[in-house]
Amino acid sequence: MSNGGAAAIRDGLERSRWTVVELWRATLGISGTLTTQDVAELASGQRPSTGYEHDILASALNDHLTDAGRGHPVPYWRDLPPD
Repeated sequence: MSNGGAAAIRDGLERSRWTVVELWRATLGISGTLTTQDVAELASGQRPSTGYEHDILASALNDHLTDAGRGHPVPYWRDLPPD
């Protein structure tokens, strides 16, 4: 994941007012297989993500934010700016 990708996930977490555990639970609901440690490491930028990992986090956040009337603020992997 680019640094921008981790920043996008962190921004989504702040906008959603979710914790890492809440984001992890939401990923399980859309068939994600990440652990809470994975989510914490990806959101903090401690390790790079694959496109799939980023998109599952972005999808969970965007689903929640859309339901709350806040749109799709978290870009998907293909929409991230290059490093």
